[in-house]
Amino acid sequence: MKTFWRLLFICVFFVLLFALGLGDAPDGPMIEPSPGMLVDSGFPFPVNQETTVPLAAATETPVPVATSTPAPVITSAPPIAAETAALDAEPSITPVSSDVSASESPYPAQTAPSPTESPVQPVPGSTYTPPVISIPANVVNPYRSSYASPYGTDGRLSEERQSWSFRRVTGHQPPSSDFKHDIRQFGGYYLGDIASAAVYLTFDCGYENGFTAGILDTLKEKGVKAAFFVTKPFIEGNAELCRRMKAEGHIVGNHTDSHPDCSTLTEAEMTYEVTETARYFKEATGYDMDPFFRFPEGVYNIKSLNVVYNLGYKSIFWSMAYGDWDPANQPGEEAAFAHITEYFHNGCIMLLHAISESNALALGGAIDFIQAQGYGFLSLDSLK
Repeated sequence: MKTFWRLLFICVFFVLLFALGLGDAPDGPMIEPSPGMLVDSGFPFPVNQETTVPLAAATETPVPVATSTPAPVITSAPPIAAETAALDAEPSITPVSSDVSASESPYPAQTAPSPTESPVQPVPGSTYTPPVISIPANVVNPYRSSYASPYGTDGRLSEERQSWSFRRVTGHQPPSSDFKHDIRQFGGYYLGDIASAAVYLTFDCGYENGFTAGILDTLKEKGVKAAFFVTKPFIEGNAELCRRMKAEGHIVGNHTDSHPDCSTLTEAEMTYEVTETARYFKEATGYDMDPFFRFPEGVYNIKSLNVVYNLGYKSIFWSMAYGDWDPANQPGEEAAFAHITEYFHNGCIMLLHAISESNALALGGAIDFIQAQGYGFLSLDSLK
């Protein structure tokens, strides 16, 4: 009997103890999640293996287990194939800017050099004072005492179109020029040494008309050296003549690739006209082109003149010329002889066209006459 009451007392005691909450049991068994991945808003992230999550929470409301901000949700796969193709492709080349549309431009934009624009320089004033040179008492000074600045109000070189000309004078005096800029600032010459009785004989060779070989024969016979300014088309059709010019001691200068109006060209296009001609001359003849340049038809601007100068060339204009460039309108041997012998002078840079039959016929006699007056023929190499 005593044993019964003891057991009953113990049962009541534990019931009361449980009712007072002194022995809470867990809501459910604790689980250890496998070291895998939980899903949160569709983006996977790793679970720390030491973290425990109640089963109910894992199945109803996911509990974040990372304290840092997860990476952005990737909504689509990266274009791996497209990126690989882009890496394998050649890099794109931005076409050289031009004053004409891409469809009209004759220049291969992807091969034309792209030099930087000329740096902006401060305007050095409204005038330019040329250097002082020694002039004999019997020679009229053809140069002005001052010239306009070659820079515009924005500090950049002038792009104003210029077409070379001069004031013809008699008495075997060097002619003057009315141009407002002094081309000597940028390696330009229209006169040689006006203090000496010297003539610089030059020929333009845009294309061949059957007279260049005869001109070379005359020069060889007279022992005179000249300069020939050739275009790329002339080189293409007359590489042997070009080699002969060099082999016989003449200067072969640059007359551009396509004989353009150089005042309309960008710096890159102007550079291409010069460098492409020189490159092809070397390829076709084996000789280097001499560092002398002549603007087609004498058309230029200060900006293009500066491009040529920065490429290491002297730009050769002229102080004696006449209308000899039209094969269908030739003045004849006598007229050519009369003009040449009337207007040569100290430091004369004489421009003749090699396509002219009149020049070919008159050349030998004109050389004899000029030399008889005590003048000599000098190479452009002697220009300072």
